[in-house]
Amino acid sequence: MYWGSGISHSSPTRPFNNQSIQDYLGDGERFGIVPIDASTCFWAAGWAEVEKQPNRMFTLSELGERFREWPSEVLTVLQQAEQSSLHTVYVHDLDPMTSWYRGKCMVIGDAAHAALPTSGQGACQALEDAWWLAKLMQEEATTDDLFACFQQQRLEKTAAIQMTGRHIAQAIFHTPASQRPVQTGLTEVSLDAMAAFWMSGLV
Repeated sequence: MYWGSGISHSSPTRPFNNQSIQDYLGDGERFGIVPIDASTCFWAAGWAEVEKQPNRMFTLSELGERFREWPSEVLTVLQQAEQSSLHTVYVHDLDPMTSWYRGKCMVIGDAAHAALPTSGQGACQALEDAWWLAKLMQEEATTDDLFACFQQQRLEKTAAIQMTGRHIAQAIFHTPASQRPVQTGLTEVSLDAMAAFWMSGLV
């Protein structure tokens, strides 16, 4: 899956009228817009690819062509985007790891439990890792005990988040092609699944 993102600035003659988060879904494609202030927004676009093209960096003109029949809000954002802010990432979906440490070395955050962008939980879980490590460092006497306890505490939740992100991605990017129009918003099921992780496991 390719994931492109960038920054757009509105002009006096073409302001961004919608200051709410907008999420557009098409057949195997997604485009999200997040307002930063009255004249600036962050946006991200994603779509499925059969094979990775090494070092592939998409241009704004290519994105404009890909999304040319999408709603006017999407077209306006792309037309007013800065090429220098455009980033293209080929996203890999990884199975949950079962071991995060060896000897005196341990990984945390995305290095331990990288989730797809569809999870919306990457930074959140890295912060939770830091919170748990700080807490357990005050309770565990040895590095071995610390690492084992930390992994036991965090593995189940982060694995569930990874799998939920995968299921959402499957629904968005790998559904059979159809004639349905571009739709707005995630399903209630997806939102409920992600909301269930909010603050769970923190004491």
